[in-house]
Amino acid sequence: MRIQPVWIWTVCFLAFCAPRIRAEEPTEKTESYVPPPGVWLKVNERIHINPERAQALCFEGQPGKSWFIWFIDLAAKKAVRLRELPASLIECKGPYDRLPEHVVLSADGSAIFLDFEFWADASELPNGRSLVSTNVQTRTQTIYALQSALFALPRNEGEPKKLTGRGDFNGWAYDPKANRILAVANENKMTGLVVIKPDGTREHAMGMRPYTSGTITIIGNGRKVPSGGNCEDCPVAFAGGRYFTGSSGIWSYAQGSAKVETIAPSGVQWRIFLLAAHSDEELFFGTLGGAHLQEVQFYSMNPNKKDPPKAMGNPITLNIMLTRFGHYPACLSADACAFWAVTYRVRNGIQELNKRMIDRIDLKSGAAKTIWTSDEIENLVKKASEEKK
Repeated sequence: MRIQPVWIWTVCFLAFCAPRIRAEEPTEKTESYVPPPGVWLKVNERIHINPERAQALCFEGQPGKSWFIWFIDLAAKKAVRLRELPASLIECKGPYDRLPEHVVLSADGSAIFLDFEFWADASELPNGRSLVSTNVQTRTQTIYALQSALFALPRNEGEPKKLTGRGDFNGWAYDPKANRILAVANENKMTGLVVIKPDGTREHAMGMRPYTSGTITIIGNGRKVPSGGNCEDCPVAFAGGRYFTGSSGIWSYAQGSAKVETIAPSGVQWRIFLLAAHSDEELFFGTLGGAHLQEVQFYSMNPNKKDPPKAMGNPITLNIMLTRFGHYPACLSADACAFWAVTYRVRNGIQELNKRMIDRIDLKSGAAKTIWTSDEIENLVKKASEEKK
């Protein structure tokens, strides 16, 4: 019996937040924060890239059969097969294999951090995102809680080590400078930000607060079910022991504190898709909105003050390839003069989503230059795979 999943994407809102707390202004100038050149972007279902280090990880294989992980040195144009992807880290539904949503190589290159999505029972809601699967033959609907877990996979051989328990970690990133995983957690009916060591130890849990879910209505039968998941994404380490997440607004977390500060930048209405720190006193973020979500606008603000953010230049029109939930479609360059984004072309009014580009966009002029394409990366893997046979 074939099951056809129907995804119900919802916009979730924080149901609880602590009173707004204004951060104390520093008494002396602290050391500037330098963004680590190690953010990994998702190009497509198979490719993940670190543009600053000219590295990529690629899955190669066939549905229902073996999948292998390849490491690509883009500067040397060389692909090396690392290992087979354990079958336990592949979501199999019907004729499709769902590969990990986000994949990262550790700073020392010894481990691969990745996530695994699975369908939990509806009783797990709101610890997960609401998912409805429809049987196209009987038209019956089954409700699940879409959850995810994080794993550390040895680069060459060995079993994956589970870093998180049951829950939803749809927003997470890796900070190579600190060698830590930053994860927006939604577990045990609590939500907040956790900092995880490579061995799975939780170094910090910040702003943990009760998650009170709303409800969504299932299309077709009008049944209401609890909503779940977390609307925060783009976690980024910030100097002074503070972390920020963003989406419809900005949330500020401090190490050793159970409080979270919510920031609603005045005059900013579009979704925040990029968040970084120029220094201890300057938070940089990019928004995406307008017609077809193609208008990009950048802002700069001091998170220690209540001054409204300053727009940086005029909006830029880009076809940015959005990813699901909290995974990066773009990142700031290490020199803070440009940003990297995964984009796609539009020819004769048709979106070419299968052919994706990794562009470097100048922040001042908005000029975009394509450095690599998904085809180039896949061809390097294909060539190396044929030579290996």
